[in-house]
Amino acid sequence: MLYILDIDQSCLNILSVLYFLKEVLKVAYIVIPIGLIVMLTVDFFKGVINFGETNSKIFSIIMRRIIYTMTIFIIPTTVFALFDIIGVASNDSEMCWTYAGEVSISEVKNVMKNNQEKIKKEIDAARAEIISRINVKDKTAIRNVVAGSEDTNADGTTLGKKYNLTEKELKSLAYVAYREQGSAKGAAAEATLMANRYELHRGKHKSLVKYVRNSGWFAHSKDRIDHPKNVPGKVLSAVKDVLVNGNRTMPLYIDEHDWFGDIAKLKTGSATITSSSGIKKRSNYKKNKTKVYNKMSSVYTFYCFPTPTSDPFGYTAGGKSKYDKANK
Repeated sequence: MLYILDIDQSCLNILSVLYFLKEVLKVAYIVIPIGLIVMLTVDFFKGVINFGETNSKIFSIIMRRIIYTMTIFIIPTTVFALFDIIGVASNDSEMCWTYAGEVSISEVKNVMKNNQEKIKKEIDAARAEIISRINVKDKTAIRNVVAGSEDTNADGTTLGKKYNLTEKELKSLAYVAYREQGSAKGAAAEATLMANRYELHRGKHKSLVKYVRNSGWFAHSKDRIDHPKNVPGKVLSAVKDVLVNGNRTMPLYIDEHDWFGDIAKLKTGSATITSSSGIKKRSNYKKNKTKVYNKMSSVYTFYCFPTPTSDPFGYTAGGKSKYDKANK
């Protein structure tokens, strides 16, 4: 019983057959020799009494009986060979043969069940530890982004959803972004905003292109989507990196930007600025602190100017809340 832990699963599959076979052979090992002796004695006396029988005939009868007996005694070897042919390891079969009769099938099943439960618990514990480490890593990244860090990845980008766009769709979106910002870096920021807004505020729109074209949020987007003009190669590559490769240039909750002429006031702490000159002065915008109020009744927190000539970009409370809930 001490060695039962070494028995493989294949052993359990054949053990019930071996139990029966071994019990039969236990009887056979006793009955067959006795029967052979009796039959050989009878054959001998028949040969002595019946002088008509030839010695060769008696010898033939005796040999047949010996062959039958040997055939029965080599059944175990035949069984092991058969197991080997059908793919059950012969050493497992022999191991089962060794322990068959010493333990019951129920004992084997209990031991193997306990082993399986132990292995399952070890696997579950390892899986839980891996998931825990992954979650901790993800949550740390999210906390860094929420706190204002632009560098989620080593290259200063935030990994977002990747969009499978046709060449025409990519060119259309790149043209919209380029007309909004006028440079490759600015277009990348605009493309980031497009994807972020679609994921946070898509509404009824079924695709990114449809959202940009029909939402009314991007200026002249319908005409620019339908009739795109060529853009510099650097712009197309920058927009492709954002939308197709998923390398956003800002966190995934950035969902606003404004033209200075559309801004009504700025508020940083207790200081409020409403003058046109003050609104246009970039140093008045403090990252994650300045509240921007525009003329369309939108309020958002300033995040950055992607380029020296870009509009202020930021995040609304609603967009930030959706992002935080999705990334708890």
